[in-house]
Amino acid sequence: MSAGGAHIDANDPFQKRAAVSMAIYTVGLALANMLTNQARTQALLTSNQATDKWSFFQAKSTKQTVMKAEGELLMRLAPAPNMPAGSNEEALAKLKAEVDRYDTEKADIQKEAIELADHGKHLEHKEHFYEYSATIVELGIVLAGVSLLMHSKKLLGVSAAVALTSFAVLGYTYFFVH
Repeated sequence: MSAGGAHIDANDPFQKRAAVSMAIYTVGLALANMLTNQARTQALLTSNQATDKWSFFQAKSTKQTVMKAEGELLMRLAPAPNMPAGSNEEALAKLKAEVDRYDTEKADIQKEAIELADHGKHLEHKEHFYEYSATIVELGIVLAGVSLLMHSKKLLGVSAAVALTSFAVLGYTYFFVH
């Protein structure tokens, strides 16, 4: 560094190393941001799917309640004079079968909705790890820039360690957080 301040020297090996390091860190940042956005999108889609399942569950519950009310009314009514004997019992049996069918369907829908909600939470968790990785590599980029200004090899080494930490978090999240 000259007395007039920092200057650019295309032949300075340190400046080349710092510039290449910053470029590599920036690629890591782009990758972390891409994975963050993918995880966020998947989390939102999964959350919407879970909401749809809960809406479907509620629709089945409403239909089941209507069937139960219809059955209660049918039990309280006397058979119509022009209806054959036992027709109320047949209708009640059909309604009970429908109510039971809704119970089974609701249980399946509820299970799917809970699984989707859990998967969505997992994807949000994964998104946060990718964001941590992006933040850490941004710190590495800043440190590399400061090392370039100060012409400090030690600070460039620290920036490399920080960036490697970010890449480790990124790799861990991608390969092991399922």
